[in-house]
Amino acid sequence: LRWPDMLSRALWFAKVNLALVVLSVCTTTLFYVAFIVFTLLAVGRDIESEVVEACFAFLFVSWLLDSLFNDICVVFVGFGPTAASLAIVGAAARADIVGRPVLQSEMLENTAPGHVQ
Repeated sequence: LRWPDMLSRALWFAKVNLALVVLSVCTTTLFYVAFIVFTLLAVGRDIESEVVEACFAFLFVSWLLDSLFNDICVVFVGFGPTAASLAIVGAAARADIVGRPVLQSEMLENTAPGHVQ
């Protein structure tokens, strides 16, 4: 992947980060809904074995998707360039003049370990 400048690269990583977080939240919600529905069906009435198997299958597939997207999100956010990319996007948002380039030294200073804004 090639980007014309650092801001384009940072925006791309910010969009990927947002998409992963949204997918992670959606799959977690799906798992919770599947768990609640299965619990209500299992406790509320005597259901057929085919329905139980279908509910279990849906529950486990939603659990799998939830675990996968949560892990992918954690790895991308934890080990990816997300912090530096968000610092660059923030620096671009604080620009005094529209189109004023943000110097690489400013961005590197803002992303240095221990830097507090």
